[in-house]
Amino acid sequence: MFFGGSDRIDRLNTGVIKPSSEANSYDRAYYWVKLDNETTLVVIPFFSGRYGLNSNHLLQEMGERIAELRDS
Repeated sequence: MFFGGSDRIDRLNTGVIKPSSEANSYDRAYYWVKLDNETTLVVIPFFSGRYGLNSNHLLQEMGERIAELRDS
């Protein structure tokens, strides 16, 4: 909401990425808002740490989600 502005609060979206292993079983949330027709702001988890994008699977999934948002 900070970068998207308070007038866009109804457009703030969220998504979840599920890990592929039981040992890394926390879902990762990400948020996005379309700022205009050409700009989409996506806020993702950090790349490291227990709740971060700390596996190849999670990085690949996040990249695919961002690509889908870019193309929509």
